[in-house]
This record gives sequence, C-alpha cells and structure tokens, in this order.
Amino acid sequence: MAKAKSKAISESMRDDLKRPGFSVEEMAEVLMTIPDISEAFTKADLELALDDRGWLTTSSHLIRELDPQTRKILLTKSRLYWHRDPLAHQAVRLWTDYALATGIEVNTEDAAQQAAIVKFMRDKRNREVLSSEGQRKSSKKLLVDGEVFFAIFGAAGEDKVIRRVDPMQITDIITDPDDEERILAYRRQLADGKTHLYYADWTADEEARALAEQQEGPNHETISLESGVVMYLLPFDAFGKRGNGLLFPVVDWTREHRRFMEARVAITQALSKYANKLTVKGGQALLDNIKSRMESTYAQGGTTQIERHPSPAPGSTWLQNAGAELTPMPRVTGGSEARDDSDSLKLMVCAGTGIMLHYFGDPSTGNLATATAMELPMLKMFAAYQNLWLEAYRDILSIVLDEDPEAEPAVIDIDLPPILQDDVQNLATALTAFVGVFPEIAVDDVLRMVLVQLNVNNVDDVMKSIEKKRQEQATQDAANKARMDKLIGAQGPPGGPVKKNPAANTATPDEQIGNGAMLSNEAAHELAGALAKVAEAINL
Repeated sequence: MAKAKSKAISESMRDDLKRPGFSVEEMAEVLMTIPDISEAFTKADLELALDDRGWLTTSSHLIRELDPQTRKILLTKSRLYWHRDPLAHQAVRLWTDYALATGIEVNTEDAAQQAAIVKFMRDKRNREVLSSEGQRKSSKKLLVDGEVFFAIFGAAGEDKVIRRVDPMQITDIITDPDDEERILAYRRQLADGKTHLYYADWTADEEARALAEQQEGPNHETISLESGVVMYLLPFDAFGKRGNGLLFPVVDWTREHRRFMEARVAITQALSKYANKLTVKGGQALLDNIKSRMESTYAQGGTTQIERHPSPAPGSTWLQNAGAELTPMPRVTGGSEARDDSDSLKLMVCAGTGIMLHYFGDPSTGNLATATAMELPMLKMFAAYQNLWLEAYRDILSIVLDEDPEAEPAVIDIDLPPILQDDVQNLATALTAFVGVFPEIAVDDVLRMVLVQLNVNNVDDVMKSIEKKRQEQATQDAANKARMDKLIGAQGPPGGPVKKNPAANTATPDEQIGNGAMLSNEAAHELAGALAKVAEAINL
C-alpha cells in the first residue's frame, strides 16, 4: 500500500515538474511529501541536491530564511557538535575568547544612571546573564544557535530582570504587514508544548503594540501581549529576521573529518595488534607446537597454574634456527598522505568559521610572517563581532534606564578588552622617536590614544589625575625656582664682583677662578642642599 502511494505521488510529482515556473522550493516541498525522503533528508538537503542536478535557476525563490524544520535540525546538530566535536568546539571558543575575554566594563558620567546600571549588573537575579561567565555563555549560545532572545522583565521605573529564552521556543515573529523589517512581537511556545505567550519587541511603542494585537497568530490565535516584559533579539549572521549559527555551514564537514580520524585510529590499532611475524617451515602441527610454547600458561590451564611462559622483557634476545624467521610487522600507515587529507577537510571548517588552519591544533602550518598577514581578516572579523555585542548591551541598557526614544540617548561608555595585546616596549620606543622629531605632538589627544593602546580603563579619570599632578609639579617647580633665585641673589650673580680679602684687600687664589668667583664654604653648602631638595622633588 505504501509503495503504491509513493508511486502515485511520484507520478503526480513528475506531472507537476512539467509545469513552467516550478521553483526549487516547490519541488523540495513535493519531495518532502514522500515519507522515505522526509525521514532521511531535510528540505535544505533536497534544495542543495536539486542545485547539484542543475535545477536551480534564476527564477527560483530559494533566497530566504531557513524553514522551521531545517533550522531545528541544524540547531540540534550544532549543539551536539559543540559538545562533542573538537573542531566545532574550538571555533566557538576562539570567537568568544578573542572578542569577549573577561567581559564588558560600563561607565557613564551621570551618577544616577551609573548607579542604576551597577545595580542592574550586580543584581543576583541577573548574574546568570551579566556576569563575566554569563556574558561568555551568551556568546556561545549566539554562535551555536545563531541567535539569542533576551526577555527583560519589569515595567517602567521598576528594577529589571533579564533572562535568555531558548530559540526553539520562539515559533513565530510578528511583523508589520506593511514593513517586514519592523518586528512587533514574538510568539513563545513553552516547554509543555501547549502554553504560548506573546512578548512585544523592545522597540514597540503603544501604536506598535496595538498593531501587533490586531494581527492573527498561528492557527487563528488571538494575540495578547504580556505586560511588563519586552523581548530583545540578537541575531548572528542574519539574512532575514532570524540568525544563522556559526556551525551551520560546517557541521557536515566536521562530521566527515571526525569519521576520517576514526578510520585512521582503526587502521593504527589494527597495525599495532601484531608486532612481529614468525614464519616457520612446517605444517599445522609445527605451528600448533610453537603456539603452545609461546602462549601464556594461564591460557592452557587457568590462573591456578604457574606462569612458565612469561612475556620477554624489553631488550630480550630472540633465538631461531633455519626453520623459523621472526620479522617485524610493517609500520607504514600513510601518515603524511592522511595528514594532507585531514587538513583538506579542516580547510572546509576554516572557510566556514573564518579561522585559519594553524589555530586548529597544528602550529606548524603557519609561521610569524604568514600568521601576521592572515590574522588581519580574523582581527576585523572579531572586531565586528565585538561591536555586535557592544551595540546589543547598549540597547539592553537603554531598556534598563527607560530611555525615551525621542530624547537624546545618554552617553554610556561600554568597553571590551582589546583583541590583541600591544607590545608596550615597542610602543614606547616608537613614541620616543616620534616626539624627538615632532615634539609638538605631545598633547593630551595623543596621550589619550596612548592610554587606550595601553588598555587603561577610565581614560578620563586618568587624564584628570595627570592634570592634577601637572599642577602640583608646576607649583613645586615655581617654589624651587623662587628659592634658587633668592639664594643666587644673596650671593651675587656668577662672574660678578669678586670678594676681597679684608686683610689684604685683594682676591685670594682660592676665591678667584677665571672670570668668576667662588662662593664661600657656607654659601656652597647651602646651595648644595637646595639643589638636593630640587632633585628630590623632581624624583617624586
């Protein structure tokens, strides 16, 4: 009966394929009606197969978001491979480590806003999402699932609580009928499979909320938005409204690499099963006799016997006559060719994740020159990913501060650790050489840039401290100069009138040097003390 049904569907399908304008998407939908196909393949698999057969044409409507079934399958695979596959895990780990590191730092000049932000970030209820580890967990979820849905609970003026929502629970996104780019609300199907909730988008005003409730949900549901909660969607690599995971394009290739490496392990284990080969001249009886002599006594009479044929110690001598020959088993496994094949599969993962080959456990594939040149695309890629999170956290803080969308947004400084650590010694050498030929560059703006490059947090506070230190130093310098002027004025200027010996009424040789005159011993001691104090002040 099933075969007859499949045959009828197949004949109907062939009739439909003759209809002009039949798209790849429609062909895939027809093929998915066949039970054997729908159980083994996803719709995306069929579309790719149809493309390989040359069915994909410019009139096909293939460029769209993934259908729910394919998205669910890819998401499930991505989660599994992140847990179990080293290549997939390493890719997600590198993206998170380079971009987020220890997490964000938030500062604002407004004391009230800073207090509200600190309270929100340090709230015990929000630690799961906003702590350093919570931020890294959000990044991993974004890369593996392709999107993170943040639900922020709390009405205007109330303390906010933030939670992540499983993307599999978001079954529908309600948009403006006249503007598909404008998201109004989200449909959330709870774990029990029966209860569903509708959350307004964080940008939805009263008009947008009213428009959302005028729409019709799946199965002709009436949309009623939950009060006191909004949803924030952060998609990764989005083509439409929903995101696509970092591992979506590479799960099939990392699977093939895993299977290839498992086969290599099986080959190595098979070759290591027997270390030597013994060739004897004789029949089966002779082989059985040699076997009984070589095998363990326990194999013949059980563990109650005394072991009379123990395994030889390392470095033992093998004795044989002309009737027997012991040779080692071949150890050639084709390792060099296997490595090339493994790297070829890894390169598909590299292309899909944007990470160079030498980051996947084999530093010998790169050197300093090539690594420096290749890291520039990765640096820009991670910088863009950093900026994605900075903008997302700024939007979330806008919700926390209940900012008026019509008003000027508050100035909030959100920082992430730099992707690469600069060489401080090289930076100092370059600045010294530059200031030597261009001293006018030693201004506050350049100093700010230097502090940023040195990964100094709160640059504004540091600049204020520097200015305060400058004023203190200037005051101290002025005081020291005044003391020096007073001291020199009391003794006379250098090269001035020579002190006369009252007794001889002429300058003694000890008091006269060249065109100038020496100070008295008492004055010299006083001047030396003053200079010592100046040097001490400068060192401080």
